[in-house]
Amino acid sequence: MTWAHAEAELWATFEVTTLQFSAESVCAARGLDYRPPVILDHVWAGGAAASLRSLLGMSDPSPMPLPQRHADGSLVSAEGLYERALRARPWVPLPEERRDLRLRCAVDAARGQRLDDGIRRIQRDLAAQL
Repeated sequence: MTWAHAEAELWATFEVTTLQFSAESVCAARGLDYRPPVILDHVWAGGAAASLRSLLGMSDPSPMPLPQRHADGSLVSAEGLYERALRARPWVPLPEERRDLRLRCAVDAARGQRLDDGIRRIQRDLAAQL
């Protein structure tokens, strides 16, 4: 998927939420094939628009927490999240705070892994369609 295709998807959400917007004319101006929106739910389109704007760098922060990654793109482990959280604190946490922090980091790392697995599955599915 190209940047222009992601923008076209964003325009499709505008077409659903804004009756006067014509994604067809914008696609034609950019040399893209127009395909009308399939899902016409305003709430869904609003969520898709928020996600696409974030992915395209048009808004911050992300509409949902994203998994933390290393510079090479690999996921940060639960232990890595814990170490980062400790370094970010201006005080030394009490033992019970450390336990709670470890648990939260383990939950965050597991969630990040599930999200990453989903992203990889979608990428494989899209590649198979091309």
